[in-house]
Amino acid sequence: MLELKKATKEKCKLRMILVGVPGAGKTYSALSVATALVPGGKILVLDSEYGSANKYADIFDFYAEQVTDHDPRNYIKLIKEAGQLGVDVLVIDSLSHAWQALLDLVTKEGAKSKSPFGGWDKGTPIQRELVEAILASKCHVIATARQKSEHVIAPNHNGKMTPTKVGMKSEQKADIEFEFDVAGELDTDNSLKITKTRCSAINGKSFHKPGKELADTLRGWLDAGVAPKSATGESGSTKSSAAPAQDPAAKKQEDAKPSEQPASSAANTTANALPGNGDPKPAPAGSSGGQSTASQKDAGATPGATAVGKEQMQQLLAVATDNGWDRGAISSFVCHVFKLDPKTFAQTITWKQWETAVKIVGRPENKGGKVTVDATGKPLPEAHRWPKAAA
Repeated sequence: MLELKKATKEKCKLRMILVGVPGAGKTYSALSVATALVPGGKILVLDSEYGSANKYADIFDFYAEQVTDHDPRNYIKLIKEAGQLGVDVLVIDSLSHAWQALLDLVTKEGAKSKSPFGGWDKGTPIQRELVEAILASKCHVIATARQKSEHVIAPNHNGKMTPTKVGMKSEQKADIEFEFDVAGELDTDNSLKITKTRCSAINGKSFHKPGKELADTLRGWLDAGVAPKSATGESGSTKSSAAPAQDPAAKKQEDAKPSEQPASSAANTTANALPGNGDPKPAPAGSSGGQSTASQKDAGATPGATAVGKEQMQQLLAVATDNGWDRGAISSFVCHVFKLDPKTFAQTITWKQWETAVKIVGRPENKGGKVTVDATGKPLPEAHRWPKAAA
């Protein structure tokens, strides 16, 4: 029966898209807003623009993943993995490549399909899944998209009439902006005009060289409200934008901790057979080490702290259940692999173990709790598979 419930605003993650013609500053603006939105946070750029983001590595501190496979299903996988790795702000630069790949797929499918919808009966569900992955992400998401352009005489931000390249149509699905909480259009003068928003404080406004001012306003809006009801869901993180989670790689401990010691070679456990169990993080773009300066500082501030927190255990549970795992199987698997006491494992599992577990239980090959591949997707020897290995 229908029940009337009072609407309340919940804290939420940013869903923002920046569109603009080539040279409008989409990548720079996305990085500028991301850096100011979560100071000291972990930023990951999914870069399909042939390494263009790396040109700003001397200005911003971020991780970069070069995306050469533009299939939207690859984007979906990377978006989910970013959430599992504790990324604070995910920059997708750009969604236009995913759209072009989808159009190619639709064309190929349409050529061999007898359906009146051509290849779109295959393409539409993939596009919908990509949008849902963005909306459900644990991260703040800032996406970019290209625009087709033409030249007109128009005023710049100082009001002077100049020949200006203006955007006409986004190279993405026509209504993609409606899926985001904030949409903006950048011109070649690097001015951002907010074209659609659910944040009334920036409605109809323009920002020249968008960065801290815009990010501060958005943070205030995002952090206002009550904690989300689904605290363990994909989009249910209740963490404030101003207090980013520490990089799990920064929690890497010395061999002095007994719980951090690998299992004996005689036991030949699944954990020892899993590449990625404690593998170092990739270095942020523009840095020489595996940790950012902020992460190194945090690690030094908490020497000897090995156990993860309650929020991380909830994230592990969410990733596993989303992949079809039974709750009981999750604890049994973690305890078996890392030789932990079932009564205390939630308080003793280390950051390295937690990160490895998240990767394993979230892999599509391990759906439903049958572990056949390791944290990197490499098939496991029969003896190290689970639950058979636990027998």
